[in-house]
Amino acid sequence: MKSPVASVDLRARTTEALVRAARENRLPHSIMLHGHDLLTLRQTAFEVAGLQLGVKDVTGHIDFRELRPSGRMRFIRLDDVLDAVRFANHSSHSGRKAIVVHEVDRMNDESANAFLKTLEEPMPGTGIILYTTSPYRILPTIISRCMRFNIGGRLLALSEPSWRTWLEDFQKLLESVSSPTRPPLSIVVAYGLLARFETAHRTLVERTLEKDPVPEFADIEDRDEREDLQSAHSSRIERAVRTEMLAEMEDALRVFARAKDGRSRPVAEALLAIEDAYFRAHRLNVPPLLAIESAMLQLLRAMARSAQT
Repeated sequence: MKSPVASVDLRARTTEALVRAARENRLPHSIMLHGHDLLTLRQTAFEVAGLQLGVKDVTGHIDFRELRPSGRMRFIRLDDVLDAVRFANHSSHSGRKAIVVHEVDRMNDESANAFLKTLEEPMPGTGIILYTTSPYRILPTIISRCMRFNIGGRLLALSEPSWRTWLEDFQKLLESVSSPTRPPLSIVVAYGLLARFETAHRTLVERTLEKDPVPEFADIEDRDEREDLQSAHSSRIERAVRTEMLAEMEDALRVFARAKDGRSRPVAEALLAIEDAYFRAHRLNVPPLLAIESAMLQLLRAMARSAQT
């Protein structure tokens, strides 16, 4: 886990590399920024757009456009993508153009596919800067057409006592279910853990928002845009907390595997189940608890099979 200082250094190194590339006229035409802090990503994306256009402030620039999520579902709409494509294909006034795509993970398949050709072969002098806190939610066809830069940001430290207790009980469940004489009520224990997982998630989100409150975005005049960004911040915290919780479950499984000979195969199956839960919750929009329940049941089955051999 990166420290805050390491994250700052990572952003500084990325920015320095992009400034140098702009000076040498070799700035990539499609850049994807990813990290953990939405505000830092947004600021960096505007800075890179400024490098593309050769100005310090892109606000109101005639050759600058933004593409962002909208509506209650907060998706990047196909109509907005097609407008951005038309802008990219028209001649510029300054000889350069820049497009910032906010939260590119909010593109659905239809919008993403409509953007592929422009992303791969934009008009000369056009730079496209995309950013996201959730690169795992983006279609591989989008990612493959971009030069990716990790700018770091804040990472979560899940120190809430109830969550630490949950992990201890999770490890006890692993021990019991992998035993040939495992207790018959292990499935009941597992469902108890599931209920507590959701409670721990809510508590951790509240604690995180206390330390990282929703910004006011006072510099943005448009009310709908402010509310969209505030909603995105809250959603990012919820996803990030859940991601860290699943990652710590994976760590617990790996520790268990190292301590128990002959458990590598069921642990590998269990890890795949957790990764599947991660994907289903964040890419397919399956209710997170349902995805985690499925992973937990697959985990129990894998452990039980190994105990019988």
